[in-house]
Amino acid sequence: MGAHFILPHPTRKHQMHTFVIDESDALDFMSKLATGRVRFDAILTDPPFPNARASRATKGTRKHELKVGNAAMSERGLDYTARWFGRLAARLLRPTGSLLMFADKDLLDVLRGPIESTGFRNRTIAVWDKGSMGTGTSFRLQHEFIVHFVLSSPEFHSNDVPSVLRHPRVAPSRRHHENEKPVELLKQLIGLTSPPDGWVLDPFAGSFNVGFACHDLGRNFVGCDLNLAHVEAARARRDGLKAIPIAATAATAV
Repeated sequence: MGAHFILPHPTRKHQMHTFVIDESDALDFMSKLATGRVRFDAILTDPPFPNARASRATKGTRKHELKVGNAAMSERGLDYTARWFGRLAARLLRPTGSLLMFADKDLLDVLRGPIESTGFRNRTIAVWDKGSMGTGTSFRLQHEFIVHFVLSSPEFHSNDVPSVLRHPRVAPSRRHHENEKPVELLKQLIGLTSPPDGWVLDPFAGSFNVGFACHDLGRNFVGCDLNLAHVEAARARRDGLKAIPIAATAATAV
């Protein structure tokens, strides 16, 4: 994202909703956004933080080997990165906004403390029921957590979202990203935590399905991903969308 990147201020009748797709590092992108005037109603994301499940004992101590793709990250590195992310998220959210993050149990265990140290409070942990079991043995997982953090008293814009949300996985033949979340699932979360014409951020956008869910619901979206192939694929999908005008009363950008 360029240093002079400016988000529009949607106040005019028939101006279209913002749908930003940027190729950037998430923390750099958020740092630059924080210098602007836009504050978000919701941050909804599936961060590529490592899975803390893989660990080994070394001379009586536990050494966690945390993986992000093919790269390794120490537990201290994860703690630092999560705190940095949390501080930026707190600056970018409205006081009544919501931070929603997808996580499994192991990531939740190591992520919640650093995020809460930046001023957030873990209000709820919802469950995405994927409808079918994954691979593995013993209790084969068919769910994922949606961790809800708030700064103060959050505003909600729907009263019909349960704590267990049942949506099938995106079929492999239709995926744009290996960790793609169903648009209908994302629409429930966005409808709950942002108003019509509100602003939603996804700094680890992947498939950019959060953006496409925002488009369907009439929200403004800002997102980034470091993978150019994902960015270009999302831009091609976005270019085929039919624009939806903003309501004449929208003025939620600052």
